[in-house]
Amino acid sequence: MDHEAPAEPGAAPAPGSGPVEIGAAQRRTVFAGLLVAMFIAALASTVITTGLPTIAGELGGVDKVAWVVAGHLLTNCAATPLWGKLSDLYGRKPLLLIAIGVFTAGTALSGLAGDIWQLIAFRALQGAGVGGMITLCQAVIGDIVAPAERGRYQGWIGAAFASSTALGPLLGGVLVDTVGWRWCFFSMLPFAAVAFVVIQRSLTLPARRAEVSVDYVGALLLVSGVSALLLLVSFGGQRFAWTSGTAYGLGATAAVLLTATGLWERRAREPLWPPRMFRSRSFSAQCAAAFLMGSTMYASMVFLPQFFQIGRGYTATEAGLLMLPFIAANFVGSTVSGRLIARTGRVKVFPLTGMALSAVSAAVLAWQVPDAPAFALWPAMVVSGIGIGFTSQVLILAAQATVERRDLGIATSSISFFRTLGGTISTAVFGAVVARRFTDTLPHALTEHRVADGQLPPGGAEAALAHPERMRGYVAGLQDAVHDAYSAGMSTVYVVVLPCVLLGLAAAAAMRDTRLPIKPARPGTAGSRRRRASAADR
Repeated sequence: MDHEAPAEPGAAPAPGSGPVEIGAAQRRTVFAGLLVAMFIAALASTVITTGLPTIAGELGGVDKVAWVVAGHLLTNCAATPLWGKLSDLYGRKPLLLIAIGVFTAGTALSGLAGDIWQLIAFRALQGAGVGGMITLCQAVIGDIVAPAERGRYQGWIGAAFASSTALGPLLGGVLVDTVGWRWCFFSMLPFAAVAFVVIQRSLTLPARRAEVSVDYVGALLLVSGVSALLLLVSFGGQRFAWTSGTAYGLGATAAVLLTATGLWERRAREPLWPPRMFRSRSFSAQCAAAFLMGSTMYASMVFLPQFFQIGRGYTATEAGLLMLPFIAANFVGSTVSGRLIARTGRVKVFPLTGMALSAVSAAVLAWQVPDAPAFALWPAMVVSGIGIGFTSQVLILAAQATVERRDLGIATSSISFFRTLGGTISTAVFGAVVARRFTDTLPHALTEHRVADGQLPPGGAEAALAHPERMRGYVAGLQDAVHDAYSAGMSTVYVVVLPCVLLGLAAAAAMRDTRLPIKPARPGTAGSRRRRASAADR
């Protein structure tokens, strides 16, 4: 029977006898349910973004609409390690079903929200469910699929995650323009019900430990510290100045609470994040690479659609269509890497290659973005999509092969947590970079295009960034000036992305060169004939 790769030389062997043995038909049914759950969980994070101006107009609270996104991201990120650890203690299936239930409740209530504060609260509830669904779907793969085949399955999971995340703004724009923004939520409910029923009926896993000790203190410290950090990076420079007392207070609170989390975890009976995992250099490198990969992934998924709208003047739907080459390349990168890992057993080469491709793409986009037409960016976008596909899910596969089997859930959630944390922080930082560069460049662009200051819309540069859909009403010279100023900001974003990806490349290089078992080729296939010929030569 297949077994897990050892964590590190000298580490304790993984307990248990390997993945749960289930029939091929049952595995396919479970996997279909996991794909549906992963798709809608990732879709929920971005499907509402194009509808935010409409929501603000209907529910009121333009100054609060950013919380609709921030609250979702906060609970998604902060809850992820809790889902992983609790699933290690109480079992993957019940926790995954609870996560889908939380997601369904939050989604339905969001669609029924009567004011902006209700929507913020229900989106936060939805985000908590999303954090569980994303991490537990991937952990279940580790439970039911042998290491020799795990790469192929994780590749499809990664493809579902990336494609739904990137397609979200396009689908959301279509729904908002046709049936209304509330259907961005209602349309996901049937799929959540299907995922719940399929997983509940088809997934069979052994019961977990009967006597458990949950680290509630560590969980409270971690969630509070991460929440303070995300509030700081999400609203610093927007709701309050970086040099304000609020910023200093949130920064100090995050530092104290996260330090206290680390100290507490060393003495907890059943720590949320077992210190033994981070004593593995390979696992620590995987978490660092996931954090840094989150920056380049979110730079493309979040800011490229905005660039096509503000920097090139396309509608939200057109911007979504322009992202299709990136989505297709990500899909190909995820599935191809999974199949190659299943055939070769090699893991480390893919994050290394993916980070290198992402670095090349970032350098090219930083150079091309200011002047090139949208279609000319497609080759670099394809390279970026393949690079992210080679890296994102493979890091989860590497983590699952690095830790002891009893830590599979928290290891999986750790990679998801650091990827989301890196993406959330980078989104805030890149947003500030774009806004600052846009504001600094716009006066020169106005002069270059001979636009008088009086022709700026009410609210100036901030209004132009907040309402890209209104730019079609600007005079031609003002449109060109806004396009040029935003393009300069987007170029700067990729200049910042480049060192992040290079650091990610260094982190990937520090990973252990894990070799997974190879699935035997079926008799009569080209693979089996090549192996027999190789054996005969020896």
